[in-house]
Amino acid sequence: MIKKTSIGFLVNYILGLIFIFLNRHILPKKFFYDSLHIKTLLSNPYSFCLFNSFLNTAYFYKMFGFSTSSSCYLVAIFSYSLCFVCLILFLRRINFIFNFKMFLIFFILNFILSIYVGQYSKEVIAFIIVTLLISIEKNNNLVIYFMLSSPIFLFYTLFFRIYWILIFYFFFIIKICWFYKPRALNYFTKITLFFVLTVILYTTIYYTTNKYLTSSRYIVNLCRIGSPDAQSILVNPLHNTSVITDLLNTILVFIYLIFPFKLFLLKMKLEYIIFVVWQIFNSLFFIKIVYYLSKRKNLIKRWDQTTNCITLIIAFTIVQAMFEPDYGSFLKHQVVLFPAYIYLIFIYFKTKKYCKLLRCLYESNTYS
Repeated sequence: MIKKTSIGFLVNYILGLIFIFLNRHILPKKFFYDSLHIKTLLSNPYSFCLFNSFLNTAYFYKMFGFSTSSSCYLVAIFSYSLCFVCLILFLRRINFIFNFKMFLIFFILNFILSIYVGQYSKEVIAFIIVTLLISIEKNNNLVIYFMLSSPIFLFYTLFFRIYWILIFYFFFIIKICWFYKPRALNYFTKITLFFVLTVILYTTIYYTTNKYLTSSRYIVNLCRIGSPDAQSILVNPLHNTSVITDLLNTILVFIYLIFPFKLFLLKMKLEYIIFVVWQIFNSLFFIKIVYYLSKRKNLIKRWDQTTNCITLIIAFTIVQAMFEPDYGSFLKHQVVLFPAYIYLIFIYFKTKKYCKLLRCLYESNTYS
């Protein structure tokens, strides 16, 4: 099994390198806008700046010796390889093995990963951060996990993306409301507590900044309306007049993101059809996995780590519903969650296999 899994990793890595070389000749220029911007910043003096993701990403690449004259293919191999190695190291820790279904899913995710990290990319650092966050194993000790994960969240928030402080906030209120000592609260109380804490957040931000969270999407898209590169933009369904409409916009866009049927209203382009089918399948499969594993948590050895992956994906997507300007950005930012997705899918298949074995043993004992 170990040899089979090693071969599976090697095959996917080689295919990823092939995808990287093909991407430059197939994908439109809009896939490389951020990469070109980071490349131009490589000529700036060495320095770390607070809340400047582009400049700090450029500095990250400069630390590894890259410059404006570096080959785009060399950069692509470095970025992709760094993410792939981090992923393998994480999966090795959980005794990951391939079967046919797992290999097929891994192949698809690896293909998407190669598109977005096979270049100068801010997602490379975020990918490493997410892998670190879900690698922390402290069974049922939320305080220790908070102490270990806080510096990681804080580092990325300060130097790269300030909105990650909101992911941090939602991560822990979901963890507390839903997974921490679940028997202490019923479902209605959990949901009520979650919404109360969410309203408190929205209210606090509005009265301290005089801005609505989802209005940033409108500002970003204001100069992009009508552009051929922004056909999949996300628009707030409601005009922001209060904290309640701000919250409702987040909820509605969250639904649009996980079930993007509105893309069918655009021109029936092949890439939109593929994305819609993929995203709906991905969302339904995630819901199925969460439901299945939640009912069998006593059989899962790494249940706390499993809830960390579930919670991070949900918290991340909630924050995306606040700010994402379009579906393309949504998919690009989702690639950093692939370690969490792969972990959950692997645990799902592993648990199903174990339950099937238990059922067979039970039936053999019953009829013997």
